[in-house]
Amino acid sequence: MRGQSSIEFLTTYSFLFIMLGVLASLLFYFGTLPQNTVPMSCTSFSGPTCSLASYYANSSAHYSFFIIALQNSQTMPINVTNITVMVRSYKYNGYCSPGFLYPGMYTLCIAGSNNVYNLGSLVQGFYTITGKACNTGLANLGRYCSESFSYSGSFTTSPSVKKPTAFAVVVAAGPQGKAIPNYQNAPLVPNNWSIVQNGYWVTYPNGYAYTSTPQYSGTALGFKLVPFPYTTSLLNGNTLCTPPYNSMLSISSTLFYMPTSRSVGVYIDTAGAEEVYYEEPASNVWISTFSGGAWKLQSATVYSNTITLNGGVAKLEVVWASNCFGMQALNLTNLPQ
Repeated sequence: MRGQSSIEFLTTYSFLFIMLGVLASLLFYFGTLPQNTVPMSCTSFSGPTCSLASYYANSSAHYSFFIIALQNSQTMPINVTNITVMVRSYKYNGYCSPGFLYPGMYTLCIAGSNNVYNLGSLVQGFYTITGKACNTGLANLGRYCSESFSYSGSFTTSPSVKKPTAFAVVVAAGPQGKAIPNYQNAPLVPNNWSIVQNGYWVTYPNGYAYTSTPQYSGTALGFKLVPFPYTTSLLNGNTLCTPPYNSMLSISSTLFYMPTSRSVGVYIDTAGAEEVYYEEPASNVWISTFSGGAWKLQSATVYSNTITLNGGVAKLEVVWASNCFGMQALNLTNLPQ
């Protein structure tokens, strides 16, 4: 009798279960389920692996953008130049920074638009990056980065409530006896410096404050000083302050989508040498914010300047170096919300 009752139950209600399943699928597809039911996923079909896909839209300011984080999984360096994101029939164009990637290095890409489309809470799309493969180091980029590539992947994500700011970070250790590298006109890892770790982090304010040693604590530029992330640095505990390394350097790369031209305030607080480089949308020319004035060993010192960024995707890289200990803070003001 119990078995017969079970059969009768399934027979009576099976159609109802099917309809509920169809309804749940439709709700999920059209974005009416809560955001926490939509896990982020990003899959590369070829080329660099994808580890992050984020989407942000501001209807009042009339712009939206995607952040895609990629890691060079190739056995040779690559130079990434452009990214295109497609969601349904909508196209977003952008760039990646840093562009030149050694094997294992991360880059962050932003593709934006001055439109805000109704994508719902389930955002599914595809990305394509283009660039050139390299068989040499930084010194011969123009000569040996010649084989063009186009790689693609897919992602699923949900809209971010807060505007995210993401940084790709590379940490390098200096040769023995070298306090800090010489000042450069572009944000590159110096020759004879060894990349020891890299990764990325996502923050929601337009800045950060990190310390490499307990000598510096409290706040800097309004941000709480926190230990440099273990996932992107070996600075914690002065692990690089013993031979053969006695100096270190980090390059934090980010991009911003600017719906219109505006002036941006750049503030740094540094114990060590620091420079902020920026690249205007589509200019391919790095400009230094402080012209090397903050590039020296020093106790915590604040510097500020104002830069003008035109509409589009702007690149910004913060280079910091110190002999074993120090801190660095960055605050950017008047960016679009």
